[in-house]
Amino acid sequence: MKKSKIKVFFIALVVLLLIVSMAACGNDEPAATPEALPEDTPAASEDTPEPAPPPEPVAVPGRVLPASWSDSKFFIFSSGFVVDVSADWIPGSDGVATIYSFSGDSDLPKLTLYTDYVSGYDDFDEFFEWWLAERFHNPEYNAGAEVFREEYVTYNGIKGLEIDYIDSNSGTLRHTFNTFVDRTYYQIRFAFEPGGDGPYLDDVAYVFNSIRNNFTEIDEWPIAYLPAGTPIYTDGGSIQGNAFMSEDYGNVMVNISNTSADALSKFADQMEKLGWTMYSFNTDEGYGDGSKGQWSVHMYMEGDGITAVIEFYFDLNRT
Repeated sequence: MKKSKIKVFFIALVVLLLIVSMAACGNDEPAATPEALPEDTPAASEDTPEPAPPPEPVAVPGRVLPASWSDSKFFIFSSGFVVDVSADWIPGSDGVATIYSFSGDSDLPKLTLYTDYVSGYDDFDEFFEWWLAERFHNPEYNAGAEVFREEYVTYNGIKGLEIDYIDSNSGTLRHTFNTFVDRTYYQIRFAFEPGGDGPYLDDVAYVFNSIRNNFTEIDEWPIAYLPAGTPIYTDGGSIQGNAFMSEDYGNVMVNISNTSADALSKFADQMEKLGWTMYSFNTDEGYGDGSKGQWSVHMYMEGDGITAVIEFYFDLNRT
């Protein structure tokens, strides 16, 4: 009897193992991976990453960058170079020069940017030999000026004469940079109460070190720089000039050799037919001005009678 029970139990165990084995062979899908327990799942960070800080202003080699100048802008001279000015300074004009006041309730300190066309001089050294004798050191213009420093300097390839002095007429302390480029005299002049320049010496150094030539040399008619509706000047020889364009301002100067006042006058007529407004144009001598939207143009014949100069200006802020 016992043997019979053992035999039955053994047969049942074999059958059970056979069924389990067949079930495993019939299931081709891999066993599911157990889900991780809650404590095994990394918790999401509740801290939102801080945005990356803005990059620090990059100073051009040789230029001292005061912290307050991170939002500086630049002033474009009519030709030759540009210079940085503080975005905090208040722009204005006295009818002759551009003036930046440092505050709205005081005349000083201030920065004056002045240009003047000069005839009779082409050379930098010759001009300043005359200017120092006839203007700066001439008692008729600047009697008794107390000069602290008078030095020829070069900023980013632009040579100039830097003078620090107290003006005898106004009594103001002045830091000036003077240069001569393409028959034009330029002056950058800071004016302070005597002894009042101390807090601004870094600004003076930065402005002077920011002087730079920012123009692209051109040797063909500058179609890419000019607005639609500007004709191509074809009656002349070689073309030389420079161009500067930014989001708000632009300046394009073109010198055309081997041409004539008559050819320049015909060019002005073509501009008028294409939408430019020309006024004060002298057809005999070949000079005049015009405008189209926010563009303006000034054209004239050089003293040699065969070279035409055409200067285009763009000012987004002009209405």
